[in-house]
Amino acid sequence: MKVKRYLVNKGNGTNSTHVSIVDDYWIPVSPYISNYLRACSSGQPNTIAKHVEDLHFLLTFLSAQNKGIGIDIISRAESGEFLSKKEVNRFVEAAKKLKSCIGKTVQKKTFTNKSLQNAIHSSQKGKDQVSTDTTSARLRVAIKFITYLFEGMHGKVNSSKETNANFH
Repeated sequence: MKVKRYLVNKGNGTNSTHVSIVDDYWIPVSPYISNYLRACSSGQPNTIAKHVEDLHFLLTFLSAQNKGIGIDIISRAESGEFLSKKEVNRFVEAAKKLKSCIGKTVQKKTFTNKSLQNAIHSSQKGKDQVSTDTTSARLRVAIKFITYLFEGMHGKVNSSKETNANFH
């Protein structure tokens, strides 16, 4: 799964930039994701591209969960299950980290000298962290996408009480 930026000829001599999340064969990974991106496609190309990158972060995170089996958010939304509190908390923590850190475990060595531990910790803290603006944007996109799925599959008003409780 990757983000692909491409130009579409409008036919009047101008091009427009589109961004999509595709598989290795450049096929969109899901019609729900494509429709969501189309609905969010107003704005400047770089803003749209950042929105798509943040959605890609969410999807990459979800695919790395459950010991590599992944979480299919589309199926979860269809069933009304969505994400557990534990999964949401894991995503919030992951949203603070660089994309390259998703799904990786870090091995820590134990030192007996407390001052050495403090020095190592202080020098490494923040190395793999993103800005608070990036974290906030990732969280906003995740909420917006899951809300889009909920409303598209269950309606704003007509969902069952159980599905509505799972969502909220």
